[in-house]
Amino acid sequence: MLSSMLSVRNCAFSVVEDHALPAEAVCELLHEPQYVYTAATIKDGWKLYQENNPDIIFNRYQLPDGSGHALARRIRNIGLMLISLWQR
Repeated sequence: MLSSMLSVRNCAFSVVEDHALPAEAVCELLHEPQYVYTAATIKDGWKLYQENNPDIIFNRYQLPDGSGHALARRIRNIGLMLISLWQR
């Protein structure tokens, strides 16, 4: 699993997801890390990135204020970014 690939204890995570259920699920899975930040829009996700400099970002592709791909293009110095294509 993810924890076997890298030490997540000292990692900061950002979860950019506008639906509560998948955001809560990812946060629940990440119970081990010390820092998990959440945002529901590209604008707030960018602000979280600038303020907290997370190591890993879980980024939804389709967000209320545009494509998560736009956020991914702005964030280039990140160790790992996962983009979710989850649909209701």
